[in-house]
Amino acid sequence: MLIIYFGNSSKEQEKYEQFLSAHHIEYHKRLADKMSRRRLMALLAQTPDCFEILSPALLKYKRSRRFYFNQLLDLILVCPSRYLRLPIVIANSMVYAGVTLEDLRIFLPRDEKRRHYQELLSKE
Repeated sequence: MLIIYFGNSSKEQEKYEQFLSAHHIEYHKRLADKMSRRRLMALLAQTPDCFEILSPALLKYKRSRRFYFNQLLDLILVCPSRYLRLPIVIANSMVYAGVTLEDLRIFLPRDEKRRHYQELLSKE
C-alpha cells in the first residue's frame, strides 16, 4: 500500500491515479496542504536527512544556527506544496520525494515488470 502526498495540481494527480489504477497498485491519496504538524514531523523522522524531501530553497536553513527546527516546521506548514518536493510516496516505511511517473514503475509487482519488459522486447 502506497501513501502519496500531492500538491495542488489536479492534472498531475490524475496522471498518477490513472497509472496506479491501470497497474492495480493500491494507494491512499493525501493532500500536502492539509498535512498536520504531527504528520509532518513523522514524515521528516522517516527520512535519514529531512532535507531530502524539502525544497532546495530551504537548504540554506540546514546549517543555520539561528533557525530552529520548530521555525522550519512553521515555515513548511504555511505552504507545504511550496516547500516539500511533491509528490511524496511512502512505501514500506521508506519515503521517496519528487517521484515522477517513470519512478512509479519501481512499485510495480515483479510479474508486471517482466510482462512489460517482454512486451518491449517483442516490439523490436
